[in-house]
Amino acid sequence: MKISFPIEITAADTNKRTISGKIVTWDEQGSTSAGLTVFEKDSIDFSKPVKLLLEHQTTKPLGKLVDITATDSGLEATFRLAKTFRADDALEEAATGLRDGFSVGVKINEWKNVEGVLRIQSSTLQEVSLVTDPAIDSARVAEVAASETPTENSEATAEDTTTQEVLS
Repeated sequence: MKISFPIEITAADTNKRTISGKIVTWDEQGSTSAGLTVFEKDSIDFSKPVKLLLEHQTTKPLGKLVDITATDSGLEATFRLAKTFRADDALEEAATGLRDGFSVGVKINEWKNVEGVLRIQSSTLQEVSLVTDPAIDSARVAEVAASETPTENSEATAEDTTTQEVLS
């Protein structure tokens, strides 16, 4: 069984071409393709290479996972995006809040049903997608850092970087 579970983006940087955020929140109920779902703490194995997709479309990769950290509240991840028009659009959409959620695609290994809620106890991360409408209300962009890519003749510095707060 494979389910999709949207989560939040906390930052996007167009110069570094990265998008970062919490991709899973432990013990927070969401409405997924499998119905009401909760990921129990440390229930996702993220040891395999993972791509960032657009809306779970395997033919529309945006980039790849470059960093992931398990915390007490969930999984924090950073993705480096390719230098493509589709990835450029994805960075802009994340920065403006048009596509401001993450959704994980997992292979479920162990689960239990508790009063109609699928509680995932063990799973393997297959992919993460940038999505328009995350299932969890708290899954929103918190901060976007963006800067213009310097041309060969420009002398861009760290002061050229702008930060935009996005409020939902």
